[in-house]
Amino acid sequence: MLIVTDLLGNSERIVSVRDLRRKRRVNGERELSFTLLRSDIDTIGFDLVQEESEILFDGDTYIIKQLKEIGSGDRTYKQVGAVHAFFPKLIDQYKHETTSGTKTFAQALAFVFDGSGYTYTLSGTYDTESFDNLGDDNRLALFQQILGRYGGEFELVGNIVVIREQIGIETDFQFRYNFNIKTLSRTVDTTNLSTYVKGFGQPLTDSEGTPTGNYKVQGEYYSPNVALYGIREAKAVHDDRVTTIATLNKMMQAALQDTPLLSLELDFLDLRAAGYPFIVPNEGDRVLLIYEPMDLTIVVRLVEIEESFNFYLQPVGTKVTLANLNKDITDTVSQFSRTTKAVDKVVNQDGTVKTDILSDDVKSAVAAVQAARKELAFLDGIRSVESANTQHIVAWTANGIGTSEDGGVTYQEAVTGEGVNLSNSYGTLPLANVEGVDEAFAEMDGRLDALETIDGGTRLTALEAINAGTRLTTLENRLNSGRGTTAERPVLTAADDGYLYFDRSLLKVIVWSGAAWINVSGTAL
Repeated sequence: MLIVTDLLGNSERIVSVRDLRRKRRVNGERELSFTLLRSDIDTIGFDLVQEESEILFDGDTYIIKQLKEIGSGDRTYKQVGAVHAFFPKLIDQYKHETTSGTKTFAQALAFVFDGSGYTYTLSGTYDTESFDNLGDDNRLALFQQILGRYGGEFELVGNIVVIREQIGIETDFQFRYNFNIKTLSRTVDTTNLSTYVKGFGQPLTDSEGTPTGNYKVQGEYYSPNVALYGIREAKAVHDDRVTTIATLNKMMQAALQDTPLLSLELDFLDLRAAGYPFIVPNEGDRVLLIYEPMDLTIVVRLVEIEESFNFYLQPVGTKVTLANLNKDITDTVSQFSRTTKAVDKVVNQDGTVKTDILSDDVKSAVAAVQAARKELAFLDGIRSVESANTQHIVAWTANGIGTSEDGGVTYQEAVTGEGVNLSNSYGTLPLANVEGVDEAFAEMDGRLDALETIDGGTRLTALEAINAGTRLTTLENRLNSGRGTTAERPVLTAADDGYLYFDRSLLKVIVWSGAAWINVSGTAL
């Protein structure tokens, strides 16, 4: 659902949306673009879509910054470009105060965000940094400045700025040739490559305030890549607020682009709209990329995700960038080469693990997993799909075993840590496998005189009076059953054959044969 709110606070849902796209980047940026048609159902909403109006989509608020209205024949439509509200709201707040000295990351964040309408959480370990006149700029510029100094990354959760040393997680998701990759492009850019830069801090003046041409601090920085690329001088760094050489050195290093910029962009199949419950990685996540035609087998990090949505606002296409054209998150060709060589030592070209480097136990386990993959899919747990009816799926996860009859859209619990869900079962248990049932029913037959007959029918309420303290427990006891972990199995004798036990460690029902625990089918465990 998209909801538009204009500057006067008027809100309306908009429906006639086409070509909706969302970009998410590892530096926290989020952009939204779409085309809105004027229609009978969007008469009010169409007029509310104006410059600086807010768009609410998927829990995030965006502010319209680009708007183009086009008339074609008797049709009118608007092309909209919006950015996450966090960025324009911080740009519009100017921090006139300044502060100097050595500060922790939390102290610098407090200086930027106090009174901004946003709060923050900080995790990780960071060094203290020295600042000269931090402030006198908009809050967004100051936030980006301190992020560059401390080296953190952030993501937005409502009005909370979540800051970590690195966002994202390690995933078992794979981008793979002939599996889910539609197109892949690799770009190397050395346009702005430089290896040397000069820096100048606060200018010195004479008694009349005229600049003397000298500076309180000045310096120069050579990149280690001078040996490879030679001296390539970048534009000098000037900052009147800098009064220490340590601060100037960090600014020169940050300003220098001394490695080639490598960008990998791929378009992959996104089947979420079709009801497939596959995991889709988020910005910052690390995934495995296997693309044999380009000889790539590497672990990469997602730095940008572009999603496209259909009329029903369901994701139907996803493009990802695996290295952004930004020095803070760039990877060099040599780094990719080293990673590829390291992975090649343990992974074959087809993506399977090389077993000659593994121990016998691990080899056996790998062989078992590879054999199981013919029948099972290891996606967010283990899933098996019935060959005769692909809508029938059984899933094994940490929460237990579940079954699905709609291709994985919904699941019904079958076995959990609490036991077996009898409402999700079918078939019969042969009485021959349950000891004591005949005797129990024979005993109940002798109590039929306790039943009352009302209007030709019968009811069992009179059974409440039979052995009131232990009613029906005779039948329960004679079913000879129990449940618990493997370690909690009861010690039984030959006379206890037929005892049923739900083993919570194995997540299945087993039976005592009189000599050993076996499967209910009669096979050995």
